[in-house]
Amino acid sequence: MTETPAAPALWRAPDGDLAQEAVARIVGASKLDGAEIVFVVPPFASPDWPALGVHLLARMAETRGVKTAVLYGNLALARMIGPRLYRQLCMTRTEELIGERLFGPAHRGLIHDGPEPTPACWSELFVGDPPTIEDAQGAATLWAQAMADALASTSARMVGFTSSFEQTTSSLSVIRRLKQLRPDILTLLGGANADDEMGAGLADYEPALDFVFQGEAEASFTGFLDEYAQGTPDARLRVRPGEVLENLDSIPTPRFETFFRQFHATISEEALEDGVDGTELRIPYETSRGCWWGEKHHCTFCGLNANGMTHRIKSAERVAKDVAHLSARHRVRQFIMVDNIMPHSYFSTLLPALRKAENTLSIFYEQKANLTLKKMCELKEAGIDSIQPGIEALSNGLLRLMRKGSTVRTNLDCLRFARSAGVKAVWNLLVDFPNDMEEDYKNTISVLEQIFHLQPPTGMGGLSIDRFSPYHMTPDEFGLTKVRPLDIYDRVFPGGDLNRIAYHFKADYPSAFRRNPALPARIDALVNDWIEAWQAKTSPMLTVFAVDNGAYLVIDTRPGSKDGVSIVDERTAAILLNGANTLEPEAKQLLDRGQLVAVDGKYLAIACAAPDNPAWTRPVRIDAPELAASPP
Repeated sequence: MTETPAAPALWRAPDGDLAQEAVARIVGASKLDGAEIVFVVPPFASPDWPALGVHLLARMAETRGVKTAVLYGNLALARMIGPRLYRQLCMTRTEELIGERLFGPAHRGLIHDGPEPTPACWSELFVGDPPTIEDAQGAATLWAQAMADALASTSARMVGFTSSFEQTTSSLSVIRRLKQLRPDILTLLGGANADDEMGAGLADYEPALDFVFQGEAEASFTGFLDEYAQGTPDARLRVRPGEVLENLDSIPTPRFETFFRQFHATISEEALEDGVDGTELRIPYETSRGCWWGEKHHCTFCGLNANGMTHRIKSAERVAKDVAHLSARHRVRQFIMVDNIMPHSYFSTLLPALRKAENTLSIFYEQKANLTLKKMCELKEAGIDSIQPGIEALSNGLLRLMRKGSTVRTNLDCLRFARSAGVKAVWNLLVDFPNDMEEDYKNTISVLEQIFHLQPPTGMGGLSIDRFSPYHMTPDEFGLTKVRPLDIYDRVFPGGDLNRIAYHFKADYPSAFRRNPALPARIDALVNDWIEAWQAKTSPMLTVFAVDNGAYLVIDTRPGSKDGVSIVDERTAAILLNGANTLEPEAKQLLDRGQLVAVDGKYLAIACAAPDNPAWTRPVRIDAPELAASPP
């Protein structure tokens, strides 16, 4: 899930005492005395919700009589440098790998000649004079030292680290120091950054790393614990392959008390002057694995589901029971579902159960964009009020290149229906695809100019060629040559086998986006203006309201609107909300006003309305009264 960045932060220069104090707080709140296994959540995991994977493994270990603890090292660093800056660092651009760069010297020492290059976005993170990146790297080293010291002083026999979001060098920086202090401790690493050959590459790169768990680790980790119970685990099996878990109902329900204790001890408003409001916290939960769309058509840029594309679904009964239990247990109503895509069957199973639940939740879920207005309303009524619908582009040519299985009409309807139903849509606008054409971006620009009333993307993002994606696995099929890791990996993992360690790559390929610099400049400017328009007190609107005697009121406050307020008849209102296949007189008038957009010979609707507005082709009768809009 993509988040809106926090405001720029003041730099607080942490010292060794502050690092020790921050780590002591998480240790004190974690209740790790007597734990045989300590799971560490390192930077740059989000500070706003627990790390689901380690809590699931901890529960599995406990069912075998092994006492565990989870230590949120990310919260200690957030306390050291300030939670606002920490959040900013979590959301920096992928191609800069700032999180990994900050811990590079903490892991390997200062091994490069000359000063560290300043990241392009560095000055955007701070109010006033920013620190040097070396200052920030010094703070990272203090954190690693304090973490290693604290872990070495415990009675733990194993320490496991999770690495998914720029968490690898922070993990390795502690592992190396910990092994020097306590050679008897077994060090473990798992998570998305250890999947497949990346795990083997990291094992070869860091000798202090004892065992690596690739992919889905439920079976391999519990098997490892069984070995440990019989004696020393087989060191010849240093890299443990994962196994695809078919029965998701077999996974225990996680417990997150230790996260909330550590949060309140470190970066809450009670613990820190500029602390985080506890009502912003969310609970992560998993209802499925794999991707039902990817089983049929693997999106060309998608690097998720390395070895587990097959879609597996947790029963709706189990999900409804778990989320109700977790919400009551932790007094949190916000959930973030970590699935790649919501199971389609949940519309008839889970959503009715959520609607009937005693307490309404606020749930984020990833979706495919082909949602009808009815289904969008069903999501909203079930408490799913934030979605990431995988829109990615507003050009049919680009969508075909991506194998998205959607069209511009699909994506515009998704954004219209989301706003009409009161659902937040989080999405990205991707550019720079192999074999794209100038026409693709000109078409995109013509659409962007008319839809400032719909929810904007988080930004314009260039294509990342990620491991496990079709672009990476079969580059010849798409005309890619010289596929290689991003240059920044050489600074992060000097001397490592980057082709095995890296997740993000680049390549040479024909791209109209690269050949014509005016295209990215225009699109980026439009997106930035769009985002700014939505930061105003009242966002732009193009909304149709039903009034009396078959008349409809149209309010259009988009920038450059030709008709702020107008009254139209029933036929015109129907075209406004449903579009037209031919350029009949009413459609031509709306097109001239910029209230329809022309795409590939069709005239697509972009206006919004209350779901029960009779001008929709299929109005939705809704139970939630707040969805029924009326003229202001």
